[in-house]
Amino acid sequence: MTPFRTVLTAASTALALAAAAPPASALQPDDRFTLVNRCVDLRSETLGRAVATDVGPFRMQATALGRYLLYGKSGQVLAVDPSSGAVAGAATPGPQADFRVDVRGDAFTLSIAAPGGRFLAVDDAGRLEASAAPGAFTFPKAEGCATFPESDTDVVGEPTRGAGPFAETSGLLESHSHWMAFEIFGGNAHCGRPWSPYGVAAAMVDCPDHEPGGFGLAFENAVSGKPATDTHDTVGWPTFRDWPAPGSLTHEGTYYRWVERAYRGGLRVLVNLAVESTGLCGLQPSKRHSCNEMDAVRLEIEQLEALQDYIDAQSGGPGKGWMRIVKTPFEAREVVNAGKLAVISGVEISRLFDCRIFNGVPACTRESVRRDLDALHAMGVRSMELAVKTDTAISGAAGDPGTNGLVTNASNKIETGRFFDMRTCTGDPQASDKPQLTFGPGAEQASAFASLIAPGGQTPVYPPTPHCNTVGLSAIGRDLVGRMMDKGMLIDPDHMSQAARQSTLDLIEARGYSGVISSHSWSTPVDEPRILRAGGLVIPKTAAIGMSSDSSWMVAEHKRIRALRDPRYLFGFGFGSDMNGVARQPIPRADATTNDPLTYPFKSLDGKQTIEQATTGKRTWDFNKDGVAQFGLYLDWLEEVRRRGDPSFAQDMLRGSEAYLQMWERAVGVPAKRALAARARLGAAGLGKVLLDATPEAMLRRAGQPLLRGGRTWRYDVSARDGRPAGRVAMVLSAAGRSALVLSTGPEHTAGGVGAGDRVTSKLLRASRASGRRGVRVG
Repeated sequence: MTPFRTVLTAASTALALAAAAPPASALQPDDRFTLVNRCVDLRSETLGRAVATDVGPFRMQATALGRYLLYGKSGQVLAVDPSSGAVAGAATPGPQADFRVDVRGDAFTLSIAAPGGRFLAVDDAGRLEASAAPGAFTFPKAEGCATFPESDTDVVGEPTRGAGPFAETSGLLESHSHWMAFEIFGGNAHCGRPWSPYGVAAAMVDCPDHEPGGFGLAFENAVSGKPATDTHDTVGWPTFRDWPAPGSLTHEGTYYRWVERAYRGGLRVLVNLAVESTGLCGLQPSKRHSCNEMDAVRLEIEQLEALQDYIDAQSGGPGKGWMRIVKTPFEAREVVNAGKLAVISGVEISRLFDCRIFNGVPACTRESVRRDLDALHAMGVRSMELAVKTDTAISGAAGDPGTNGLVTNASNKIETGRFFDMRTCTGDPQASDKPQLTFGPGAEQASAFASLIAPGGQTPVYPPTPHCNTVGLSAIGRDLVGRMMDKGMLIDPDHMSQAARQSTLDLIEARGYSGVISSHSWSTPVDEPRILRAGGLVIPKTAAIGMSSDSSWMVAEHKRIRALRDPRYLFGFGFGSDMNGVARQPIPRADATTNDPLTYPFKSLDGKQTIEQATTGKRTWDFNKDGVAQFGLYLDWLEEVRRRGDPSFAQDMLRGSEAYLQMWERAVGVPAKRALAARARLGAAGLGKVLLDATPEAMLRRAGQPLLRGGRTWRYDVSARDGRPAGRVAMVLSAAGRSALVLSTGPEHTAGGVGAGDRVTSKLLRASRASGRRGVRVG
């Protein structure tokens, strides 16, 4: 029998716990995130009834995590008049209609996101007002809400997931994107943005100076190679008549729902490169922020994080969105296998670490570059190009071909005090930089535009091609390459001068380092085999540099690069769109509408989703006519390449994510695939390098990359020795993700003196039992 005192104590404790626990009906802090997309009334708990019924019921449209527009039945939003404090319907969303929702007891409070931070409340007459004191509101379910304007993805079927968190991945790789480039050139030269808190109608608008006579229109025509008198329809949402388009280089092509379309159709790894150019930024008459390229990098990283939060907000709370920014290959693998998009932060700027060189004098030191690299790494940057458009104190640049090269060369004059010093190459003609034009006849428009950047003075006359930049990799650059390898960062040698790239590859080969990727066709055919032999990746741009290419370009590039693959490493393929990076996108074949056109709907490369024609607002795109006008149409382009390319194309593309992650693993210190030692003993810690009760990362760092990675089982080969046959080792992961079982057929792998193939005798069994090896089975 329980003593009376004990019974009283237990009962008192139970009563105390019950009193301390919140009522079952109490709201939880995270409940403010789950309001997204609901159709609700706005109920004042003070009045005990719904308010603003002339505007509502309301669609709860998230603007950020925990913030909402209250989108009314007729398309108005509930908003606060900043002068009077009155609350009523407004036609256009903005900060005065952007409400932060918080939990307070059994109700919610709403505060205005605009400066001042007043609360929504009701006055003595029962009218909504902006007040210093919060009112209490709830959001009961309602009917009859309007649908907030948004683009669909037009992909049917759930996103593909992996066999397990640590299994081999399957998915597409985009190795070179500029998702946050709406901040490029000071922030006003790029038209449209990948998202807005206030929706697609606010995000997808043209630049004001794209009207005739505007500087932005002249800039668009110059970089896009259009006639100086060319004009376009400046309306974006909802008609999109003239933009985005494959050859429109200053308009937004990566609206987040278009990227989501690509993700839902198989995209699993995306490298987002922060981008800026001081020279072209300085040319812009209107700017929202400075032209400092490192400031632009920091801003674009912040914007990428803000977009991740925005997508989370649309999905119901922190971490629930379809994309995650990742900092390690191990984290990326889990994200991809969860059926989400892993995004890697990278950098592609001309004045890296403010490391300008002017008239031969560097503006940085080895120590300053080291400090800045540490800071970028701490911010999550894991991939970098070491040169872009101009020479720096780190590296020479390859220059640009064609008429664009005149603008770039003029920019180099501003940055360095000199035009490119291009000489005729003396070695392999393929080991060269981009051929430079001489200013003047045949390139009048680009020459005139370049003269705006670098007016006056003499312009260079170049010798016969092939051209090689005399500026290579500096001592500061060599130290930077070494530090990047120390940190396991991915080195992208595209855009470097040929001399600098070859020096970089020398350092990589001397170190036995795999973390190198040519992400968008700017390395030469001489460099590509070296990159692949190092265990790196060579990924082509989706259109030839400076050109508008149809699917035949990618068909040929896949065939060419596949022939260079190194059998020691998994071969996977991908694409580097360079979208938003002032780069042309793929166009349809000239006869696409009449000769075997792409038909809709079609299946994704893995056959698990159905892809329909992409529609945003009133615009429906047809790849046969429009090409890759926006990022979501890369699914259509991939299907076109698959139909016209090698049968291995689909498989190689689906291996793109895995090839990238394996390269990244090797960069951070995971040994490449290798056979395990022929002789080893199974003990409490495991079998040789195959550990028991270890995390997948610890396993990889010790045993290296496995031959196969299943949902729960990894497989390694065992070396043959002295004429004995090779064997295999399997490691089985527990449900908690730790190595729980090791199996081996290796003839010299033993446990307590018992090995595979031994005859079981009473002596051996006694020896096995005496060894105390748990989990050992001999048979």
